[in-house]
Order: sequence, then C-alpha cells, then structure tokens
Amino acid sequence: MNMIPLAKLKKLARGAIDGPWVRLKSGHVYAGNARVAECPPCAGHRGERNAKFIAAADPAVVLHLINRIEQLEFSPARFVSDLCLRFDREGDELLKSDNPDDQARGRNRKIAATSLAVEANRLIEALEEEAE
Repeated sequence: MNMIPLAKLKKLARGAIDGPWVRLKSGHVYAGNARVAECPPCAGHRGERNAKFIAAADPAVVLHLINRIEQLEFSPARFVSDLCLRFDREGDELLKSDNPDDQARGRNRKIAATSLAVEANRLIEALEEEAE
C-alpha cells in the first residue's frame, strides 16, 4: 500500500474545497456549488459506494482524523516509552566507562528505566480497564 505522509495529506486537505461534501443521486459529489468528484451510476454499486465514501471523507473529516493520529502518536504512553529507552541507552553508555561514578550512574539509569517501564505499563493497563 502506498501511504501518503500525514503532512502532505494535511496540506492537500487544507487546500481542498471546504465541506460538507454531498453526494447526489447522479453520482456527483458537491461542496456547495462546486463539483468535487464524479462517480456515475453507470459504474454500478461500486460507483455509488465510491461517491458515498468521497462525500464522507471531506477535508474537515480528514483533518480531524490526522489530528487524532497526531494526538495518539504523542500520547503520554509514547512519551514514557521513549523516556525509558533513552534512560536505558544512557545507562548502557555510562556502564562502558572506566569511571566508577559513571558506572554507578549507568546502573541507576538502567534501574530507573526498568522501574519507569513497569509503572507505565501498570498505568496503561489501568486506563485500558477503565475505558472498557
């Protein structure tokens, strides 16, 4: 599947005619007085389904979905996960040092990463149970 990057899709949606988009029985999709797509009924059920989909996926809907994806990508769980990885990697680097103080800091970083990951998983499980 050839996916369009979200930034490009967002730019395309912002440049499109504002909705709401409406499908007419003729198979044309309009935004106000402007025709934005044509899926003639002669294409059968597929043309009608395409027209319904195009009308439903107006720019406001696409922008809302992109916004939701961006929110989920930068969720607290993602942030904590990234922080755990960073602490773990920093710990690995410090453990390579000949300096005993750096090695102690490295061990502490590794412990912090593990503790944070365990607590984050507990929180995520609790939030998922609450959502159900």
